[in-house]
Amino acid sequence: MKSSDISQVSKKTKTLTYVQDSVHDFAWFADKSFQVLHDTLQLNSGKTINAWSFFLPGDSAVWKNSMRFIKEAVRTRSEWLGIYPYSTISVVEAKMGFAGGMEYPTITSISPMEDMESLDMTIEHEVGHNWLYGILATNEREFPWMDEGMNSYYDNRYYALRYSKNNIETGNFFSKRLPADEEKFLYNIQIAEKKDQPIATRSKDFSEINYNAIAYYKTSFWMKKLENFLGKKIFDSCMQNYYEQWKFKHPYPEDFKNIVNEVSGKNMDSMFSLLSKKGRLEPPQKKQYKISFLYDLNKTDRYNYIFLSPAAGYNFYDKIMLGGLVHNYTLPGYKLHFFLAPLYSQTTNSFNIIGRIGYNMMSYGWIRKAELSLSGEKFSMDEFTDSTAHKNYLRFYKIVPSLTLTFRNKYATSKVTKWLQWKTFFINETQLSFNRDTILQQDIVSYPEVNRYLNQLDFVFRNDRALYPYSSDVQIQQSNKFVRFSFEGKYFFNYSTGGGMAARFFAGKFMYLGFPTIYKRFETDRYHLNMTGANGYEDYTYSNYFVGRNEFEGARSQQIMIRDGGFKVRTDLLSNKIGKTDNWLAALNLNSDLLPDMKLFSDQSVTNSLKLFLDIGTYAEAWNKNSSTGKFLYDAGLQISMLKNLVNIYIPVLYSKIYRDYYKSTIPKNRFFKTISFSINIQNFRLNKFLHLSD
Repeated sequence: MKSSDISQVSKKTKTLTYVQDSVHDFAWFADKSFQVLHDTLQLNSGKTINAWSFFLPGDSAVWKNSMRFIKEAVRTRSEWLGIYPYSTISVVEAKMGFAGGMEYPTITSISPMEDMESLDMTIEHEVGHNWLYGILATNEREFPWMDEGMNSYYDNRYYALRYSKNNIETGNFFSKRLPADEEKFLYNIQIAEKKDQPIATRSKDFSEINYNAIAYYKTSFWMKKLENFLGKKIFDSCMQNYYEQWKFKHPYPEDFKNIVNEVSGKNMDSMFSLLSKKGRLEPPQKKQYKISFLYDLNKTDRYNYIFLSPAAGYNFYDKIMLGGLVHNYTLPGYKLHFFLAPLYSQTTNSFNIIGRIGYNMMSYGWIRKAELSLSGEKFSMDEFTDSTAHKNYLRFYKIVPSLTLTFRNKYATSKVTKWLQWKTFFINETQLSFNRDTILQQDIVSYPEVNRYLNQLDFVFRNDRALYPYSSDVQIQQSNKFVRFSFEGKYFFNYSTGGGMAARFFAGKFMYLGFPTIYKRFETDRYHLNMTGANGYEDYTYSNYFVGRNEFEGARSQQIMIRDGGFKVRTDLLSNKIGKTDNWLAALNLNSDLLPDMKLFSDQSVTNSLKLFLDIGTYAEAWNKNSSTGKFLYDAGLQISMLKNLVNIYIPVLYSKIYRDYYKSTIPKNRFFKTISFSINIQNFRLNKFLHLSD
């Protein structure tokens, strides 16, 4: 039918009656703008079938060959499995909100496709469901492998017949480095992470990833293994007998097994036992090492990749640093994984470095993963210009061994992640020391190196469910002078209109080991609980990125990290900051979306959000009789979150009187911009979340 033949809307009504026997489901589609192709197909048995293709205007360039694809799908399945019993087959283009198709007896819907190969393979897959989901009518909810898995086996067979000879890698630099087979890629990830499930798992019990990786891919691999074991001729005979004996009868797995045993004349217990087991069906092949530029997610089952790329960094003291990055982080992850990034600073004429090496031990037990790791860093963190105008740079080094135990969830569909992590921070810092020579009457400046350590134990519980996700972190830190206990809980309240409100609760307790002398109080000052988000000096483990870690003037001094009380107002110019305590502290932080999808840049894909924030907190000294702060402190204002909360800008508008007095005394004029604070949360970036993978 030509586009000019599209019928106009009529005020008259008509009744259409559709009759189809031997079906357990149906679907019906209507659109007056459909372009229609019709042809007949004669099978080897002599049976004639009416084939229909319905597609939307504007997509004819891709869909013009859809009739050929439909006929080829019916022909091959009829040859491999058994004769198609119905007199009609239809394929309809429909926008469904997702890519792919949806099968129904005698008719299937296909989402818009970008190229003919994708359309061909999607039509073949969805039409193929007629034999398994439709005619054999297995229960795909209880036994998804008998539908999707078997169907995927025939997809692979069809692809090998139609396209494998011309399967030459094409595309640009980036597309060539993406997985050629997404289901196989996901399968290898789940196997490596010991998060796979048996083939014989119910649909509702599969995790989202495993439904594709196991029900589709692993089952198709098992079917190929069965074919190889029996030989293609006997295998086809088994499948054809299975189809002929059980069509329209809703077979169970044991029915399929009995047919295979009977036709092959072999005991297939060991082969069918694999359906109930986790792990690989075949031992992994030996991999070769391969060096690649930037990244490569293709052929990860063949190669152990080592990646090389340029690297750059910046902080106020080292300025721009250039260097390289060598690593083997990829998916699936390797047991031994590492990255090393040496960076040269021309300003300080020195090499800085950041690196990490770890080893994963995976298990199907209640501890799913145990990782031993060692990380290290070296950067400049301050500078001092002496009386000779020579600029001296103060540096830090840290070495951090750690052990992380990730616990297995009872249910694979759970969005919960639980882990226990121990770290010991060994830190060396260059400090600035002033002494007075009383004889020569001059100052002596020295730069002693000081070593310290900190033990840290965390238990983290996180539920990344779509609605109302939450997390908690119980932490204990210990050095030779103190013990620091803290609890951080986070909860997100989703709004039906989009966005939501994030709540964070913090409670902490600081305890000295031994008598708290004045010197000990001074020496442990940076570890004390702080109502305001910590500054660079107070990031005592050097775990956060700070542009100017020890700056007290200018925009660089306005950076904070959300820790402890998480307030956005800063009182860094006070020797004893407001809300700082060596006893206990508790705070509640709230932020609510005003404009969850605000556009600040010309690139409309970069989503930012405008929020309201409110912080309320109290601490031990606020409850003293002579306290000048009041029992509770607060601040509130606007928050601009950019790059998925990677960068946040805080504009305090309302705050407690003691903060107002501080600003009046320290910033008498041009106060607005100087009271703004910001955070950069690179340390919170989670690659698995970016890739929509679970931990």
